[in-house]
Amino acid sequence: MLLSSETTWSATDVPIPMFGEQLHKFAHYFPVYDAVFARYRDRRPVRMLEIGVDRGGSLLLWRKYFRQDAVIVGIDCLPQCAQFDDPSNNIFVRIGDQRDTVFLQTVADELGPFDIILDDASHIPAYTLSAFEHMFVNGLADGGVYLVEDLFTCYIDQQPFAHYSVSDFSPQFVEVVKYLIDLMHAHYTQMADGTGAQMAAAFSPDGRGELRVPLATTLVESVWVHDSIVAVFRGPRTMPCIVRT
Repeated sequence: MLLSSETTWSATDVPIPMFGEQLHKFAHYFPVYDAVFARYRDRRPVRMLEIGVDRGGSLLLWRKYFRQDAVIVGIDCLPQCAQFDDPSNNIFVRIGDQRDTVFLQTVADELGPFDIILDDASHIPAYTLSAFEHMFVNGLADGGVYLVEDLFTCYIDQQPFAHYSVSDFSPQFVEVVKYLIDLMHAHYTQMADGTGAQMAAAFSPDGRGELRVPLATTLVESVWVHDSIVAVFRGPRTMPCIVRT
């Protein structure tokens, strides 16, 4: 395949976003944030959850980016992160484990549902997947977006298995993303012979009925994949309809 042939990639100067010393992120993430978050800036109030607080810098970043009435929530397993809790500025920090679905649901019930969830936490496959599976369904609002960043970690932990974590054999989140794309299209797999006529009949205005599909088929609206960061948008989706004019 031509696109897999080797070439030389030379570094060039890039503008470095200046958001203080408390952030530690790739510079190319910031245009992605802006492209994804633009549709939410005028929602009142937008509710955002960041999984992974660290030094608190990104909580302040989101506080500046969104309207003052935005609700910014961070969760972390480290007790010292509680120092960044600032309810007077609509910044809330809760301490708990991202694998603990009871804890996650408590946060969602108290401060959600969230328009935006961003996972910048452990990057351990089992942890990332556990939080995603629960919160995409139970903590994310319809029309919301769930981002997972630092996907480069999926490629560092390659030996001896490229597609699974060597520590617990959980699927790397990149593999989960690929699977979500398949689930988005699961309704088409029910076309037994795959002919155009059958497809037209199944998805015509008069032919559409009910299909048994995975839950993700009805909820995953779109998936944006960038270098080391993915955004999964939640529907609800409408069953496809073929229109003839």
